[in-house]
Amino acid sequence: LNKETDGYLVKPIDNERLQILLKALLIPDNLGRPAEVLVIDDDRTTLKLVQRTLNRRGLYVHAFSDVFEGTQHLRTNTPDMLVVDLQLPGSTGFEICRTVRSDADTALMPILVVTAAPSRENVQKAIELQINGFIAKPFEPKDLAARAMDLLRQAGWRPGQAS
Repeated sequence: LNKETDGYLVKPIDNERLQILLKALLIPDNLGRPAEVLVIDDDRTTLKLVQRTLNRRGLYVHAFSDVFEGTQHLRTNTPDMLVVDLQLPGSTGFEICRTVRSDADTALMPILVVTAAPSRENVQKAIELQINGFIAKPFEPKDLAARAMDLLRQAGWRPGQAS
């Protein structure tokens, strides 16, 4: 990509990705390109709310309610950020976070935990795993969007940055 290119799409064009790219380029306060966010939450209502909220900010979201599918996606892709629930069937969000932090390709990836259990013990575990932020359920979509955008900016994402 040259300096005059603001984004790109690979054929065949995915309509969702096209809409997100256009929003990212046209909406003020966006990143300038669609950062990719992996969301893992077994509650489908929360999953849809997170996906819709982040999509509206121009982020491209891969959402999984199945822990195995979400972790498989993480093994084969390197998203720009992880949003994960702590209480998952057959696993915990902390186990997924440990995996992210132990892999050189994802060790610095911002992690946002969405949880109904923001206990002192969970906060301490999050600090030990260098988790970047917590959002307690139930949450306001605008708070989630603001926190996600802040974490991505802190990780170095700037308007017009290419993937």
